[in-house]
Amino acid sequence: MNINTRILAAGFLSIFLLASSAFSQEAPNSDAATLPSPGVFVFRQQFRLTEFDKNDPLGHNRDVTEYQLLTRLSYGIAKDLSLTLDAPVSLRRIDESLSTDYTDDFGLDDGLISLKWRPIKFDTGPIDTTRIAFTLGTYLPWGNPSKESGSPFSSGSFDPVVGVVMTSIRGRHGVNLGARYRLNFGDPDDGSHPEPTGPGMSHADAIYADASYVYRLYPQTFTADHSGGLYFTAELNGVYETNGDTEVLASPGLMYETQNFTLETGLQLPAYQKVDNRLSVDWVFVFGVRVQW
Repeated sequence: MNINTRILAAGFLSIFLLASSAFSQEAPNSDAATLPSPGVFVFRQQFRLTEFDKNDPLGHNRDVTEYQLLTRLSYGIAKDLSLTLDAPVSLRRIDESLSTDYTDDFGLDDGLISLKWRPIKFDTGPIDTTRIAFTLGTYLPWGNPSKESGSPFSSGSFDPVVGVVMTSIRGRHGVNLGARYRLNFGDPDDGSHPEPTGPGMSHADAIYADASYVYRLYPQTFTADHSGGLYFTAELNGVYETNGDTEVLASPGLMYETQNFTLETGLQLPAYQKVDNRLSVDWVFVFGVRVQW
């Protein structure tokens, strides 16, 4: 192999490693300053099982379990611009302590359509990089929750959201720091969500803050024979609502990624809770897959 061929091969390897390593930096419950290349789709299917705390501050002693399937499709519009659509659907089972009956609520959660713009990117090595991205979007009400034909999970309003996220990769280590603000335009007098369960179900604004650490367990170094990587993830996922409710979840997890797909799994457990207007989270199990083409 002559020197020019080696240089060309090294260049292609560097491009692949940067794309693959950056793609794997998005932990199961946190955003990252990564986005698909122009003309590339990323499809993500994630299953979430949430058990809420039985200590109901509203005094109803409800036993609530929620099953959610989150479908996400992202498309690379330009080098540093992408479009994403989230479409979650949920089944919520409520058992009342004074009754042998239970109630099932099923429907679409509010969707989310958003643009991600990454104006800042410093690549300092084949893998090492620092990137900053901004997001702007709106939640989409799939129906009026105060009507029988609507979704019991919908806010019934278009709620704008704006956010920022920073990703830094140094060798086997990756860090993501992000925050976003959801402005809730839901009408508290429309009769919807009189007894909200999880965060974002009331009519308060919400500030979300996430910090994640990603460590590549295998391989120790990438080579031309690289076909996949195993990652450990550790996250803190917090939400503050303007009604005073605050909750922070600690989230350990694992990811396995290849050039075209990623498998992810993890748990979310309470690290701090001060919740007076809804149910607090007891634990969350997460499993998902991401495919790009």
